[in-house]
Amino acid sequence: MSRSTAISAPRFRSRYVAGPRCTTRFENTHKTVRREVLYAHHPWFAHEVWVHAVIEKADGVFFRCTLDGTETDRFLEIPAWMFDRAWCSRCHVTRDPFVSLDTLRALTVPVAGTTTSLILGVEP
Repeated sequence: MSRSTAISAPRFRSRYVAGPRCTTRFENTHKTVRREVLYAHHPWFAHEVWVHAVIEKADGVFFRCTLDGTETDRFLEIPAWMFDRAWCSRCHVTRDPFVSLDTLRALTVPVAGTTTSLILGVEP
């Protein structure tokens, strides 16, 4: 998958389900909400899933989901941005893949550290 411009996934840092303008909130921890997975490259794309909980992690907000709505199934944590229509509409496959130079530079440091660790046999 390629993007025509360098974009990063938004970090939803609120109790709102799909961003600050969304009116659905998780006030009751036992309430489940149905949402459609909008990110085209996710295995559950175009499926309505049951969102049981919102989890905030260091790298963003995730929804704890199931396909059938029962809490007996195993949960899958899906990044909140995969439910955001505005963000997912900007992701598309192109004939000529493109990655911005800034994006490649941002990857240089983490990749360099991992490669060195693997060569030396030490954990990062």
